[in-house]
Amino acid sequence: MGACMGSSKQIKQAETPHSTPGGGGVIGTPSTASTTTTTTTGEVTGYKGEIKMLLLGAGESGKSTIWKQMKLIHLEGFSEEDLVLFKPGIVENVVQLLQGLCLCAKEKGDQLQENNREFGEFLLTAETVVYNDFADNYAQLFYLWQDPAIQDRANDPDVKLSLVLLDSANYWYKCIDRILVEDYQPSIKDIIKSRTKTTGIQDILFEIDGYRFKLTDVGGQRSERRKWIACFQNLTAILFVVALSEYDQTLNEDVTTNRMTESMKLFKGVVGNDALHHVSIILFLNKEDLFSEKIKRSDLRKCFPEYSGPDGDKEAAFEYIKNQFISLNSNPNRKIYSQVTVATDIDNIRSAMDTVKDIIIGHAVNGKPV
Repeated sequence: MGACMGSSKQIKQAETPHSTPGGGGVIGTPSTASTTTTTTTGEVTGYKGEIKMLLLGAGESGKSTIWKQMKLIHLEGFSEEDLVLFKPGIVENVVQLLQGLCLCAKEKGDQLQENNREFGEFLLTAETVVYNDFADNYAQLFYLWQDPAIQDRANDPDVKLSLVLLDSANYWYKCIDRILVEDYQPSIKDIIKSRTKTTGIQDILFEIDGYRFKLTDVGGQRSERRKWIACFQNLTAILFVVALSEYDQTLNEDVTTNRMTESMKLFKGVVGNDALHHVSIILFLNKEDLFSEKIKRSDLRKCFPEYSGPDGDKEAAFEYIKNQFISLNSNPNRKIYSQVTVATDIDNIRSAMDTVKDIIIGHAVNGKPV
Protein backbone atom coordinates (compact mmCIF):
# COMPACT_ATOMS: atom_id res chain seq x y z
CA MET A 1 0.00 0.00 0.00
CA GLY A 2 3.03 2.30 0.26
CA ALA A 3 4.52 4.16 3.17
CA CYS A 4 2.32 6.28 5.40
CA MET A 5 2.12 7.62 8.94
CA GLY A 6 5.88 7.34 9.26
CA SER A 7 7.60 3.98 9.24
CA SER A 8 4.84 1.45 9.85
CA LYS A 9 5.46 -2.11 10.89
CA GLN A 10 3.07 -4.88 11.86
CA ILE A 11 3.75 -6.15 15.35
CA LYS A 12 0.51 -7.85 16.22
CA GLN A 13 -2.88 -8.48 14.79
CA ALA A 14 -5.85 -9.03 17.05
CA GLU A 15 -9.44 -9.19 15.90
CA THR A 16 -11.88 -9.99 18.65
CA PRO A 17 -15.54 -9.71 17.72
CA HIS A 18 -17.93 -10.58 20.55
CA SER A 19 -21.69 -10.70 20.78
CA THR A 20 -22.95 -10.00 24.27
CA PRO A 21 -26.11 -8.39 25.63
CA GLY A 22 -25.86 -4.62 26.02
CA GLY A 23 -27.86 -1.63 27.14
CA GLY A 24 -28.77 1.73 25.73
CA GLY A 25 -26.75 4.09 27.91
CA VAL A 26 -23.89 6.25 26.72
CA ILE A 27 -21.43 4.80 29.20
CA GLY A 28 -23.23 2.11 31.21
CA THR A 29 -21.54 -0.60 33.25
CA PRO A 30 -18.53 -2.68 32.22
CA SER A 31 -19.22 -5.43 29.75
CA THR A 32 -18.63 -8.98 30.89
CA ALA A 33 -17.17 -9.85 27.51
CA SER A 34 -13.53 -10.86 27.66
CA THR A 35 -11.16 -10.01 24.84
CA THR A 36 -9.50 -13.18 23.61
CA THR A 37 -6.98 -12.52 20.85
CA THR A 38 -4.92 -14.52 18.45
CA THR A 39 -1.67 -12.64 17.91
CA THR A 40 1.51 -12.78 15.90
CA THR A 41 4.17 -10.82 17.72
CA GLY A 42 7.28 -9.07 16.53
CA GLU A 43 10.01 -6.93 18.00
CA VAL A 44 9.54 -3.16 18.18
CA THR A 45 12.78 -1.38 17.38
CA GLY A 46 13.56 1.51 19.75
CA TYR A 47 10.28 1.12 21.62
CA LYS A 48 9.01 4.50 22.85
CA GLY A 49 5.59 3.69 24.26
CA GLU A 50 2.05 2.53 23.51
CA ILE A 51 -0.69 4.68 22.04
CA LYS A 52 -4.23 3.38 22.51
CA MET A 53 -6.92 4.82 20.24
CA LEU A 54 -10.64 4.05 20.45
CA LEU A 55 -13.12 4.55 17.63
CA LEU A 56 -16.47 5.73 18.97
CA GLY A 57 -19.66 7.02 17.37
CA ALA A 58 -23.23 6.06 16.61
CA GLY A 59 -24.13 3.13 14.39
CA GLU A 60 -23.58 3.62 10.62
CA SER A 61 -21.21 6.56 11.25
CA GLY A 62 -18.38 4.82 9.37
CA LYS A 63 -16.22 3.67 12.30
CA SER A 64 -15.81 0.12 11.08
CA THR A 65 -14.94 1.28 7.57
CA ILE A 66 -12.12 3.38 9.01
CA TRP A 67 -10.99 0.34 11.00
CA LYS A 68 -10.91 -1.77 7.82
CA GLN A 69 -8.92 0.92 6.01
CA MET A 70 -6.37 0.97 8.82
CA LYS A 71 -5.99 -2.78 8.52
CA LEU A 72 -5.27 -2.32 4.82
CA ILE A 73 -2.81 0.51 5.43
CA HIS A 74 -0.83 -0.89 8.35
CA LEU A 75 -1.24 -4.64 8.31
CA GLU A 76 -1.23 -7.09 5.44
CA GLY A 77 -4.79 -6.28 4.43
CA PHE A 78 -7.25 -9.11 3.94
CA SER A 79 -6.27 -12.72 3.35
CA GLU A 80 -7.93 -15.05 0.85
CA GLU A 81 -9.77 -16.54 3.80
CA ASP A 82 -11.00 -13.09 4.82
CA LEU A 83 -12.35 -12.51 1.31
CA VAL A 84 -14.37 -15.72 1.51
CA LEU A 85 -15.69 -14.81 4.95
CA PHE A 86 -16.91 -11.41 3.73
CA LYS A 87 -18.89 -12.91 0.81
CA PRO A 88 -22.12 -13.73 2.71
CA GLY A 89 -22.30 -10.24 4.23
CA ILE A 90 -21.79 -8.58 0.85
CA VAL A 91 -24.49 -10.70 -0.78
CA GLU A 92 -26.78 -9.82 2.13
CA ASN A 93 -26.11 -6.11 1.49
CA VAL A 94 -27.21 -6.54 -2.13
CA VAL A 95 -30.31 -8.50 -1.15
CA GLN A 96 -31.20 -5.84 1.44
CA LEU A 97 -30.83 -3.20 -1.26
CA LEU A 98 -33.21 -5.11 -3.57
CA GLN A 99 -35.60 -5.53 -0.65
CA GLY A 100 -35.51 -1.77 -0.08
CA LEU A 101 -36.15 -1.07 -3.77
CA CYS A 102 -39.11 -3.49 -3.73
CA LEU A 103 -40.58 -1.59 -0.81
CA CYS A 104 -40.07 1.73 -2.57
CA ALA A 105 -41.75 0.38 -5.71
CA LYS A 106 -44.70 -0.88 -3.69
CA GLU A 107 -45.10 2.44 -1.89
CA LYS A 108 -44.95 4.22 -5.25
CA GLY A 109 -47.69 1.94 -6.61
CA ASP A 110 -45.43 0.37 -9.23
CA GLN A 111 -46.16 -3.22 -10.22
CA LEU A 112 -43.41 -5.78 -10.68
CA GLN A 113 -43.53 -7.92 -13.79
CA GLU A 114 -45.61 -11.05 -13.31
CA ASN A 115 -42.60 -13.40 -13.21
CA ASN A 116 -41.08 -11.35 -10.36
CA ARG A 117 -44.13 -10.70 -8.18
CA GLU A 118 -44.05 -13.86 -6.07
CA PHE A 119 -40.35 -13.53 -5.33
CA GLY A 120 -40.74 -9.80 -4.68
CA GLU A 121 -43.45 -10.49 -2.11
CA PHE A 122 -41.28 -13.16 -0.51
CA LEU A 123 -38.46 -10.63 -0.21
CA LEU A 124 -40.76 -8.05 1.35
CA THR A 125 -41.95 -10.48 4.02
CA ALA A 126 -38.41 -11.43 5.09
CA GLU A 127 -37.84 -9.77 8.48
CA THR A 128 -34.10 -10.40 8.28
CA VAL A 129 -31.92 -11.17 5.29
CA VAL A 130 -29.75 -14.26 5.81
CA TYR A 131 -27.29 -15.38 3.16
CA ASN A 132 -28.26 -19.06 3.27
CA ASP A 133 -31.87 -18.19 2.44
CA PHE A 134 -30.81 -16.62 -0.85
CA ALA A 135 -27.63 -18.46 -1.85
CA ASP A 136 -29.60 -20.59 -4.34
CA ASN A 137 -31.63 -17.69 -5.73
CA TYR A 138 -29.01 -15.65 -7.59
CA ALA A 139 -30.86 -15.94 -10.90
CA GLN A 140 -34.18 -14.85 -9.40
CA LEU A 141 -32.49 -11.96 -7.61
CA PHE A 142 -30.91 -10.84 -10.87
CA TYR A 143 -34.24 -11.06 -12.74
CA LEU A 144 -35.76 -8.92 -9.99
CA TRP A 145 -32.95 -6.36 -10.37
CA GLN A 146 -33.72 -6.12 -14.10
CA ASP A 147 -37.44 -5.49 -13.50
CA PRO A 148 -38.47 -2.07 -14.90
CA ALA A 149 -40.15 -1.09 -11.62
CA ILE A 150 -36.96 -1.79 -9.68
CA GLN A 151 -34.83 0.02 -12.26
CA ASP A 152 -37.11 3.06 -12.05
CA ARG A 153 -36.64 3.24 -8.31
CA ALA A 154 -32.87 2.67 -8.57
CA ASN A 155 -32.61 5.60 -11.01
CA ASP A 156 -34.80 7.89 -8.88
CA PRO A 157 -32.52 10.44 -7.13
CA ASP A 158 -35.20 10.95 -4.47
CA VAL A 159 -35.75 7.27 -3.70
CA LYS A 160 -36.53 6.87 0.01
CA LEU A 161 -34.07 4.14 0.91
CA SER A 162 -32.90 3.80 4.49
CA LEU A 163 -29.55 5.42 5.33
CA VAL A 164 -27.72 2.12 5.70
CA LEU A 165 -28.76 1.17 2.13
CA LEU A 166 -28.45 4.61 0.56
CA ASP A 167 -24.81 5.24 1.44
CA SER A 168 -23.41 2.58 -0.91
CA ALA A 169 -26.39 2.03 -3.19
CA ASN A 170 -24.81 3.47 -6.35
CA TYR A 171 -21.75 1.29 -5.87
CA TRP A 172 -23.79 -1.92 -5.50
CA TYR A 173 -25.95 -0.99 -8.51
CA LYS A 174 -22.83 -1.17 -10.68
CA CYS A 175 -21.68 -4.47 -9.16
CA ILE A 176 -24.87 -6.54 -8.94
CA ASP A 177 -24.21 -8.51 -12.12
CA ARG A 178 -20.73 -9.38 -10.80
CA ILE A 179 -21.92 -10.31 -7.31
CA LEU A 180 -24.98 -12.41 -8.08
CA VAL A 181 -23.03 -15.33 -9.57
CA GLU A 182 -21.98 -18.62 -8.02
CA ASP A 183 -18.23 -18.03 -8.32
CA TYR A 184 -18.29 -14.47 -6.95
CA GLN A 185 -15.09 -13.45 -5.13
CA PRO A 186 -15.21 -10.17 -3.18
CA SER A 187 -12.79 -7.40 -4.07
CA ILE A 188 -11.10 -5.18 -1.50
CA LYS A 189 -13.40 -2.33 -2.51
CA ASP A 190 -16.43 -4.59 -1.98
CA ILE A 191 -15.24 -5.22 1.57
CA ILE A 192 -14.71 -1.52 2.25
CA LYS A 193 -18.17 -0.67 0.89
CA SER A 194 -19.92 -3.51 2.73
CA ARG A 195 -21.88 -2.85 5.89
CA THR A 196 -21.94 -5.38 8.72
CA LYS A 197 -23.12 -4.43 12.19
CA THR A 198 -20.21 -4.45 14.65
CA THR A 199 -20.98 -6.48 17.75
CA GLY A 200 -18.37 -6.45 20.47
CA ILE A 201 -14.77 -5.32 20.24
CA GLN A 202 -12.13 -5.68 17.54
CA ASP A 203 -8.52 -4.50 17.69
CA ILE A 204 -5.60 -4.03 15.36
CA LEU A 205 -2.05 -3.35 16.55
CA PHE A 206 0.84 -1.87 14.58
CA GLU A 207 4.03 0.14 15.08
CA ILE A 208 4.94 3.59 13.80
CA ASP A 209 8.25 5.31 14.52
CA GLY A 210 8.87 3.18 17.62
CA TYR A 211 5.38 3.64 19.06
CA ARG A 212 3.03 0.68 19.43
CA PHE A 213 -0.45 1.72 18.27
CA LYS A 214 -3.61 -0.11 19.27
CA LEU A 215 -6.81 0.84 17.44
CA THR A 216 -10.07 -0.51 18.84
CA ASP A 217 -13.50 -0.50 17.19
CA VAL A 218 -16.65 -1.18 19.21
CA GLY A 219 -20.28 -1.30 18.09
CA GLY A 220 -22.13 2.03 17.97
CA GLN A 221 -25.74 0.86 18.20
CA ARG A 222 -27.53 1.50 21.47
CA SER A 223 -27.41 -2.18 22.37
CA GLU A 224 -23.60 -2.14 22.12
CA ARG A 225 -22.72 0.96 24.14
CA ARG A 226 -22.46 -0.71 27.53
CA LYS A 227 -19.27 -2.28 26.20
CA TRP A 228 -17.61 1.09 25.63
CA ILE A 229 -16.46 1.50 29.21
CA ALA A 230 -14.45 -1.73 28.98
CA CYS A 231 -12.18 0.08 26.48
CA PHE A 232 -11.57 3.28 28.48
CA GLN A 233 -8.59 2.13 30.52
CA ASN A 234 -5.20 3.63 29.61
CA LEU A 235 -6.58 5.41 26.55
CA THR A 236 -4.49 7.96 24.69
CA ALA A 237 -7.11 9.22 22.23
CA ILE A 238 -10.72 8.82 21.16
CA LEU A 239 -11.54 9.17 17.49
CA PHE A 240 -15.22 10.12 17.57
CA VAL A 241 -16.85 9.55 14.19
CA VAL A 242 -19.88 11.56 13.05
CA ALA A 243 -21.65 11.02 9.74
CA LEU A 244 -22.19 14.53 8.37
CA SER A 245 -24.86 13.26 5.99
CA GLU A 246 -27.11 11.91 8.76
CA TYR A 247 -28.59 15.26 9.79
CA ASP A 248 -31.92 14.48 8.13
CA GLN A 249 -32.10 10.78 9.07
CA THR A 250 -33.48 8.92 12.08
CA LEU A 251 -32.13 5.92 13.98
CA ASN A 252 -32.95 2.38 12.90
CA GLU A 253 -33.47 1.59 16.61
CA ASP A 254 -35.77 4.58 17.19
CA VAL A 255 -37.39 6.35 14.24
CA THR A 256 -38.34 9.30 16.46
CA THR A 257 -34.70 10.24 17.15
CA ASN A 258 -32.61 12.23 14.70
CA ARG A 259 -29.19 10.65 14.03
CA MET A 260 -27.22 13.87 14.36
CA THR A 261 -28.98 14.67 17.64
CA GLU A 262 -28.07 11.19 18.90
CA SER A 263 -24.43 11.71 17.89
CA MET A 264 -24.30 15.02 19.73
CA LYS A 265 -25.76 13.40 22.85
CA LEU A 266 -23.12 10.67 22.71
CA PHE A 267 -20.32 13.15 22.12
CA LYS A 268 -21.44 15.29 25.05
CA GLY A 269 -21.38 12.19 27.26
CA VAL A 270 -17.85 11.34 26.14
CA VAL A 271 -16.29 14.79 26.51
CA GLY A 272 -18.03 15.28 29.84
CA ASN A 273 -16.90 11.98 31.34
CA ASP A 274 -14.52 12.63 34.23
CA ALA A 275 -12.72 9.34 33.59
CA LEU A 276 -11.70 10.67 30.15
CA HIS A 277 -10.52 14.16 31.14
CA HIS A 278 -6.92 13.30 30.16
CA VAL A 279 -7.83 11.64 26.84
CA SER A 280 -7.36 13.36 23.49
CA ILE A 281 -10.57 13.82 21.52
CA ILE A 282 -10.35 13.98 17.73
CA LEU A 283 -13.60 14.52 15.86
CA PHE A 284 -13.88 12.71 12.52
CA LEU A 285 -16.55 14.48 10.46
CA ASN A 286 -17.21 11.64 8.07
CA LYS A 287 -19.14 11.04 4.83
CA GLU A 288 -18.21 14.47 3.51
CA ASP A 289 -18.83 13.25 -0.04
CA LEU A 290 -22.45 12.32 0.71
CA PHE A 291 -22.96 15.48 2.74
CA SER A 292 -21.75 17.67 -0.14
CA GLU A 293 -24.47 16.29 -2.41
CA LYS A 294 -27.25 16.06 0.17
CA ILE A 295 -26.94 19.63 1.48
CA LYS A 296 -27.88 20.92 -1.98
CA ARG A 297 -31.37 19.44 -1.69
CA SER A 298 -32.04 18.77 2.01
CA ASP A 299 -32.31 21.64 4.49
CA LEU A 300 -29.96 21.56 7.51
CA ARG A 301 -32.81 23.05 9.55
CA LYS A 302 -34.38 19.59 9.69
CA CYS A 303 -31.91 18.97 12.50
CA PHE A 304 -30.95 22.52 13.49
CA PRO A 305 -34.01 24.82 13.20
CA GLU A 306 -31.94 27.72 14.51
CA TYR A 307 -29.44 27.52 11.64
CA SER A 308 -29.37 30.91 9.88
CA GLY A 309 -26.79 30.27 7.17
CA PRO A 310 -27.50 30.24 3.44
CA ASP A 311 -29.47 27.30 2.04
CA GLY A 312 -27.40 24.67 0.26
CA ASP A 313 -24.05 26.19 1.28
CA LYS A 314 -21.78 23.24 2.08
CA GLU A 315 -19.06 25.24 3.82
CA ALA A 316 -21.46 27.20 6.02
CA ALA A 317 -23.40 24.08 6.96
CA PHE A 318 -20.21 22.16 7.69
CA GLU A 319 -18.82 24.88 9.96
CA TYR A 320 -22.12 25.07 11.80
CA ILE A 321 -22.20 21.32 12.49
CA LYS A 322 -18.54 21.26 13.54
CA ASN A 323 -19.05 24.15 15.95
CA GLN A 324 -22.15 22.50 17.43
CA PHE A 325 -20.04 19.50 18.42
CA ILE A 326 -17.00 21.46 19.61
CA SER A 327 -19.22 23.68 21.78
CA LEU A 328 -20.17 20.60 23.81
CA ASN A 329 -16.65 20.46 25.25
CA SER A 330 -16.81 21.80 28.82
CA ASN A 331 -13.12 21.22 29.60
CA PRO A 332 -11.17 24.48 29.06
CA ASN A 333 -7.88 22.58 29.11
CA ARG A 334 -8.81 20.27 26.26
CA LYS A 335 -8.69 21.17 22.59
CA ILE A 336 -11.02 19.26 20.29
CA TYR A 337 -9.26 18.52 17.01
CA SER A 338 -11.31 17.78 13.90
CA GLN A 339 -10.72 16.00 10.62
CA VAL A 340 -12.96 15.87 7.53
CA THR A 341 -13.09 12.28 6.29
CA VAL A 342 -14.50 9.99 3.63
CA ALA A 343 -14.10 6.56 5.20
CA THR A 344 -14.38 4.70 1.90
CA ASP A 345 -11.44 6.65 0.42
CA ILE A 346 -8.18 5.04 1.57
CA ASP A 347 -6.06 8.06 0.62
CA ASN A 348 -8.30 10.33 2.65
CA ILE A 349 -8.08 8.07 5.71
CA ARG A 350 -4.31 7.69 5.29
CA SER A 351 -3.97 11.49 5.32
CA ALA A 352 -6.34 11.96 8.25
CA MET A 353 -4.60 9.33 10.36
CA ASP A 354 -1.21 10.80 9.43
CA THR A 355 -2.39 14.06 11.00
CA VAL A 356 -3.70 12.20 14.05
CA LYS A 357 -0.33 10.48 14.43
CA ASP A 358 1.52 13.80 14.26
CA ILE A 359 -0.75 15.34 16.90
CA ILE A 360 -0.48 12.43 19.33
CA ILE A 361 3.23 11.70 18.92
CA GLY A 362 4.07 15.40 18.97
CA HIS A 363 2.42 15.82 22.34
CA ALA A 364 3.89 12.55 23.64
CA VAL A 365 7.39 13.78 22.78
CA ASN A 366 6.72 17.08 24.57
CA GLY A 367 5.25 15.30 27.56
CA LYS A 368 1.96 17.17 27.29
CA PRO A 369 -1.64 15.95 27.12
CA VAL A 370 -3.29 16.63 23.79
